[in-house]
Amino acid sequence: MQEMDQTRSADHVPGHHGRLAWALAVIGFCLPLFFGWLLVGRSPSLSPAEVRRQMTEGKVRLVAVDAAVRATLPGIGLWPTRDILAIRELKDLPEDIRNENLVLVCLGGVQSSVAARHLEQLGFNSVHSVQGGIQALIAEGNDETFFRSSPLVEQWVAILSFFGVKLLYSLLSAGLIFLLWDELAPDLAALRRSMEAFFVGEAFCFVNVMFFGDLSVLLEYLHSAGMVISLALLVYAVLEGLDTRLIHFTGDNRCAFTSPCKACFKYGDVPCGLRRVFLVALPACIVSASLPLLAPFQNAAYTTKILGLHHGYRHPVLEQVYELRFLPWAAILLFAACLLVLLGVERRKVPLSKVLFSAAAGAVLFSFFRMILVAIFAQNLVWFAAWEELSELIFVAMACCVVIVFRRGMLTSERSARFLPVRSEA
Repeated sequence: MQEMDQTRSADHVPGHHGRLAWALAVIGFCLPLFFGWLLVGRSPSLSPAEVRRQMTEGKVRLVAVDAAVRATLPGIGLWPTRDILAIRELKDLPEDIRNENLVLVCLGGVQSSVAARHLEQLGFNSVHSVQGGIQALIAEGNDETFFRSSPLVEQWVAILSFFGVKLLYSLLSAGLIFLLWDELAPDLAALRRSMEAFFVGEAFCFVNVMFFGDLSVLLEYLHSAGMVISLALLVYAVLEGLDTRLIHFTGDNRCAFTSPCKACFKYGDVPCGLRRVFLVALPACIVSASLPLLAPFQNAAYTTKILGLHHGYRHPVLEQVYELRFLPWAAILLFAACLLVLLGVERRKVPLSKVLFSAAAGAVLFSFFRMILVAIFAQNLVWFAAWEELSELIFVAMACCVVIVFRRGMLTSERSARFLPVRSEA
């Protein structure tokens, strides 16, 4: 009987809503890659190492496209992006530029890529953009100007947070995946998927740090995307668990809010109080999701030494575009779609609204998380990384805690009974 109930629970979300969730994940994953390609992928560019080599040989002229970069590197020229984009024909190029091998640089490589692409389209082929902008030049170089000495405590914090905390939460998430593997309940299945996305994202982070010096924008994006998907699935698991185990909003059982509401739409032609609360809360979520859109991009980049080893820290502008622009707009659109769905009264629309709300919540939670960390630790990225690792440990530990504490009523598979037995009451 218990097995039949669990099977029905697993079918709680109709198949097309599951397909919608996968579609949102795929679209949300691919769109930033496409926009990144539009912004920087099509432009002629040089790596920071190649730029330094050619500058040493006197082969190129480095020019900033915004004043902030020129202030950081005062010896270079300035040609603002707006002036470059205002040029409509090759003959309008300044005289001192036409015979130069030009390398454009901005904060994170976005503006300079747009400007270089525009000049190339005009027919000026002796132009490139610095990949990653001045942030990459700083983080991948050895210029003493941008070197910051890290106290010994900070150096050990960097080592322990990466090799200690990361290993601990990776093992915990892997253990939770193993424990929940045979669970069919939709909330537990969503929690397992959340931990899988989290584990994969952290694996990309590990590869980035160990083999690319934490300087691969693509691997950092894969890490971030894993976190967004993980948070979205976690929110869905919470909503599904509250609904099916406590509130019973969508089932045939008595809704937990029947007493405070004094009436229920399940038994009469009355408005649903819980639904009306969400109709008010969703516009508030939309307004709140717009806050990161106002956050400025930070020039977070420097070099230091960790236990004698040279290490470059940066938080790329392109990644900040994803966190502070793409994710908030995605959340706003998804919250708005959820609101439109909930304006209908049919209970069959609730699973769809859960999927939309969860996707929006995953995007906005990660956006706020990174916005807060960058705002506090833009000038000390050792602590940025440490607090991110610690927060992720808390995230996984809380998920494990909930499963362990409530295992008696939640876990039903033979695997969980074998590895996490419930003590029988006398």
